Amino acid sequence: MMKFKYTLKFIWGIVLIVASLLLGLLTKIFMILYLNNENVFWSMVIIYILSWPMLIWGIWWAGKEYAESLRKYFQYKYYHNHMKVKTKKAYHATKERTQKLKERAKVKSAKLKEKTKEKTRKLKNKLKNNRH
Repeated sequence: MMKFKYTLKFIWGIVLIVASLLLGLLTKIFMILYLNNENVFWSMVIIYILSWPMLIWGIWWAGKEYAESLRKYFQYKYYHNHMKVKTKKAYHATKERTQKLKERAKVKSAKLKEKTKEKTRKLKNKLKNNRH
């Protein structure tokens, strides 16, 4: 899974968006609860209106970076390139490991061959010595 690293501006943008939405929700609740109290009602209307610039500012800060990362994430090209890179990486890792195994097998078989030759020589010498 791809990991995104976001800037502080993006994080503050998200904080502003969430804070604005919570503030808007709370002011709506208080407006409904205190319909009879005009001071509280109009205070909540003013706070609600002031929460909109906060929301817009948060969207402005977070939006561009987030939209770019989403576009990159959902683009076919990204997945295509990602798959191509990962497939090449797997291919090269497999190729490299195969080469290492091949070299180890060559070394081990050469050692085994040398051991076999040595044992054959010893056996021939032993047989030669037994005949005399």
